[in-house]
Amino acid sequence: MEILEIIEKSWNADFELKLGFWDNRLVYIGFLNDPWPLALQKLIFVKKKQNFSQTQLDCLSKLDAFINHENYDFAPDFYFHQGTSFEKLVWSELLKLVYGETITYSDLANKIGHPKAVRSVASAVAKNPFLLLVPCHRVISKNGASHYRSGSLKKQFLLNNGY
Repeated sequence: MEILEIIEKSWNADFELKLGFWDNRLVYIGFLNDPWPLALQKLIFVKKKQNFSQTQLDCLSKLDAFINHENYDFAPDFYFHQGTSFEKLVWSELLKLVYGETITYSDLANKIGHPKAVRSVASAVAKNPFLLLVPCHRVISKNGASHYRSGSLKKQFLLNNGY
C-alpha cells in the first residue's frame, strides 16, 4: 500500500500550500485549490497534522525561506515521482533560474536543445509537480500571455513580487 502524506500549511493568504510526501520524499507542492496530479491520485492520501519527519520539517523551513526571499536549496529534498524524461529535462532547466528571472517557452526549448519543441516544453511546464520551487511561473510567452495552472492572477502576483 503506497501512502501519500499530505501537509497543508498557510503562511498567508497568498501562500496556502499543500505538500505531498511519498516514502518520506517530497513529490508535490501546489496551492490548496490545485487538483492533485493524476500520477499521485492512485496513492492513499493521509493528512498529517503533527509528528512531522525531519525531512518534512526541513521542507517547511525551506519554504519559509523561499517565501521570505531568503536563500534556500531544495535540490536534494525532492523527487520527481512522475514525469517523462523530457519533462524532467525541462524541470531541471527551470531549476537554474534565479529569483525574478523570466524565460520564454521558446528560449527554454532552445536551452534544452529542442528548439522546435515549444509546445512540448509548454506542456512539461504545465505538469510541473513542484510549484514555486521549480519556477514554472517564470516561463512566459513571447506575446505576454500568462498561463498558470493556479491562475494568471497568482502568476502575476509571484512575478510582480520577485518570486
